[in-house]
Amino acid sequence: MKKGKSRLRSKSESSAAFDMSIVIAQLPVPLPVPSIDDSNRNHLLEHHSHLHTRIRIVKPYLYTFQSYAKARWLGRSILDIYQTEFGSYAKSYYHGAILQGRILVGGNQVDPSYLVQNSDVLTHTVHLHEPAVAVSSSLSKDKDVMIEVIAETDTLLVVCKPCTVPVHACGEYRENCLMRILEPQYGKLYNIHRLDRLTSGILMIAKCPIAAQTLSLALRS
Repeated sequence: MKKGKSRLRSKSESSAAFDMSIVIAQLPVPLPVPSIDDSNRNHLLEHHSHLHTRIRIVKPYLYTFQSYAKARWLGRSILDIYQTEFGSYAKSYYHGAILQGRILVGGNQVDPSYLVQNSDVLTHTVHLHEPAVAVSSSLSKDKDVMIEVIAETDTLLVVCKPCTVPVHACGEYRENCLMRILEPQYGKLYNIHRLDRLTSGILMIAKCPIAAQTLSLALRS
């Protein structure tokens, strides 16, 4: 694996998601097997362990990563590009994905020997399984609360970020990130500062870009 790449893709890729089926994650603590309800439009399951740990699980779904042709890719075969530039899978996987139409160029199926041209748009559709993340303690009075909000104003949210939850979408985490968890309730949110995924603590989040810029500058000064 090349430095700076996630297990599934290049950082330059963007995507569109479609939900699929439900799976149950295995955890180091004993958890009851949940009932599966396909009518759950949030596509989420919560489990309670004997240690009051709650986790958020997103149903696996089809996810299409999109990359625009780079100058260094021009004149190289699409198979060579996926094998060397992304490298998350074996060459045989990429060969099969191209032949099966899971890797496309401009929305069209091509041969593995196709030479990438300027302005080509490459897409790769995978069945994505996001890692489960911890959410607010089950001791919370409201079991629907996944992220504890400590304070709120017209322009600011102050929350307690649980360990294992990334602040924003990155790598394998798309739906299971702090912003995506909060935005259905609070709308578009903006980073002021960040905490590492494995770090828990107090986090300030802006509700508008002006507040984000002002408070971010204040923290750095």
